[in-house]
Amino acid sequence: MKGQWLAIAFCGVVFSCDYHSNNLCHEGSRSKTYDFEGLEVYGTIEDGLRCAQAQQKPIFLLFSGFACVGDNSYEERLFVSRRNRKIIKQNYIPVILYVDDKTKLDSSDIGYRTYGGKRRKIETVGAKNSHYEMEEFRMNTQPLLIILDHNGQPITEPIGYEPGTSTYQKYLEHGLLRYQQDAKANN
Repeated sequence: MKGQWLAIAFCGVVFSCDYHSNNLCHEGSRSKTYDFEGLEVYGTIEDGLRCAQAQQKPIFLLFSGFACVGDNSYEERLFVSRRNRKIIKQNYIPVILYVDDKTKLDSSDIGYRTYGGKRRKIETVGAKNSHYEMEEFRMNTQPLLIILDHNGQPITEPIGYEPGTSTYQKYLEHGLLRYQQDAKANN
């Protein structure tokens, strides 16, 4: 989808989401990335994990939706704040997984998964992202933010929508501190 462009308006602020395959930190990325005002964000957890392991950084993981007004407001509070954007850019590998992304998966990635006793066909990027959220975090809500270590293990409790940017700044700083403490304890 290289070269395809989409503008998303978040409460009057427009971010460009350029679908491209620029690599944030490694060769071989096949995912799309998004550019939020100079902050490049991965669109798959697999590429985010590879990058986090290569750079030994925690992952800032956000489950969101293109069509949800609440999610758009959430993203605005995270990315419009220069302080939050700086913390993320310098200290995290950012990943946004859109649960309503209608992009079809490659035929080799299409499959069936069982969750909650129901067998479901996973054939879109959004369905894959939604299943990952339910399977790994036992939640199906957006927006949802969680900090993972570079191996993909949660190091903070997830948080949802918050009305102010300072809550997100404190959460990001807390996640970074937890990551550093865990890294120090494991050395």
